[in-house]
Amino acid sequence: MVKDNQSSGVAERYARLKQLFFGAVELDGADRRRFVEEACGEDAELRAELESLLDCHRQSDMPEDFWSRRQPN
Repeated sequence: MVKDNQSSGVAERYARLKQLFFGAVELDGADRRRFVEEACGEDAELRAELESLLDCHRQSDMPEDFWSRRQPN
């Protein structure tokens, strides 16, 4: 049972991170920073994960509107 609870927690964390990424990727500059700060609050680990994903996206060759043309699952 412990393993199921851990898996559930990981799945919930991933779903939250995915939701935040899709919210943040549509924003620029100060709006993005404010969104990340408010959404992550005191959760430094979540913030670091989200900022890492956003940095990877920013450094990629994907068009700026790549994610806005996709619907998250």
